[in-house]
Amino acid sequence: GYRVVVDSDLGDSLTSVLTVAARQAALEGQISALGGDPAMVGRAVATAGVDVTALHPEPERDGSRLLLGLLAGGLIYISLLIFGPAVAQSVIEEKTSRVVELLLAVIRPWQLMAGKVLGIGVVALGQLVLIGVVGVGLGLATGDLGIPAGIAVGSVALSLLWYLVGFAMYALMFAAAGALVSRQEDAGGVTAPMISMIIIPYVLGISVLPSTPDSGLILVLAIVPLFAPILMPMVIGIGSVAVWQVLLALALSLVWIAVLVWLAGRVYGNAVKRSGTRVRLREALRAA
Repeated sequence: GYRVVVDSDLGDSLTSVLTVAARQAALEGQISALGGDPAMVGRAVATAGVDVTALHPEPERDGSRLLLGLLAGGLIYISLLIFGPAVAQSVIEEKTSRVVELLLAVIRPWQLMAGKVLGIGVVALGQLVLIGVVGVGLGLATGDLGIPAGIAVGSVALSLLWYLVGFAMYALMFAAAGALVSRQEDAGGVTAPMISMIIIPYVLGISVLPSTPDSGLILVLAIVPLFAPILMPMVIGIGSVAVWQVLLALALSLVWIAVLVWLAGRVYGNAVKRSGTRVRLREALRAA
C-alpha cells in the first residue's frame, strides 16, 4: 500500500481517490506477478458490456413526425378557437340587429345556420390549406422536414379532413349557443363550455405525446368525438395510431355531427327569434 502524511486530516474525497489508485496498483501488481499484461487486462475490462436483445422492441420515433403531428394539432386548435366563436358572434350580431327576422322570412332556420357555418368554414379551411401547403412545401424543399413527401402530404390531407369534421362539430354548437343570447357581452357565458372542450385535448396532447407517443390515454381520447379533431391529427402525424382507430373515430364523429345537426338546428330555430333575456337551453329544446 501507500503511506500518506498529512498535517491534520486527508479528507473523504482525497481518501477515496487514493484508495482507488492503491487498489488499481495492487491489481496491476498481482496481474504482473502472474505473468499477465495489466494494460491488456484494463482494455478487456473497459470494453466489456452486455448485448441486449429485445423480444418486443419499442418502435423508433422520428422527431420530424412528432413535430408535424404537434403542429397539425396546434393549427387546428388555433383555428377552432378563432373561427368557432366567430360563428356565435355572427349569430348574436344578426339577432341583435333584427336582420335574422328578415332572413327567416324567406329561408328556414336550419338553412340560415348551415349557410353561416359553411361560409365561415370555407374561409377557415382556405387559411389552413394555404399554411399547410406552404409549410410542407418549404420543409420538403429545404430538407428540414426530414420525412418522405408521401407521409408529409398524407398527414396534411388527413389533418384537413379532421379539421372539417371538427369545425362542423364545434361550429354547430357555437351557432346554437349564440342563438341563446342577444348581446355580445353574454357570448362568453354560453361559449365557455365549447372553448374548454377545445383547450383540454390540445393541452393533453402537447403535454403527454412528446414524452409518450404511444400513450394509451391519448389514443382512447382521440376516438372520443369532441377530442378527436385535435388529438387524432396529432397521433396520425406521429404515426402511433392504427387504421381501425382512425376509422372508428371518424365514424363516431360523423354520427355525433348528425345528432348535432338535429339538436343545434332545433335550438337555433327556437331561440334565434327570441330577443331580450338569455334563453335557457331546456326551453330552446322543448319550444314549439
